[in-house]
Amino acid sequence: MEVISALSWAGNYLATIRISDAVDILIVTFLIYKAIWFVRRTNSYNLAKGLILILVALWLSDIFKLTMINSLLKRAVELGLIALLILFQPGCGVCWSAWAAASRQARGRKLRNRAGHRADSAGMYGDVRFPHRRAHNL
Repeated sequence: MEVISALSWAGNYLATIRISDAVDILIVTFLIYKAIWFVRRTNSYNLAKGLILILVALWLSDIFKLTMINSLLKRAVELGLIALLILFQPGCGVCWSAWAAASRQARGRKLRNRAGHRADSAGMYGDVRFPHRRAHNL
């Protein structure tokens, strides 16, 4: 008798599902799939872990009514989303690489190319700072 009542309840519940509900579920599923695919493809696992940690801390601070921490974490999330947009913008990868290379050189590390030879700054970073020169060097 319990099986029949469970099936009856499931049938009544399924009858209330609209097309828009199914479309909503499909869109959310696709977005989650693409987010996981992006994290695996781009080696941004540590970034995703940090983002999840901040969101969990934000959620816990809201549950325990820690207003100051909650306010600070909300600001961090807002600024973090803007920073992610800037960081993952397609044209900024070149800028980030040039900045990272210049900072490594400023710290005095010996930079070596793939063959193990010490590389001069113009030869190693010329392509990064000036991508249009890359075609002429081939």
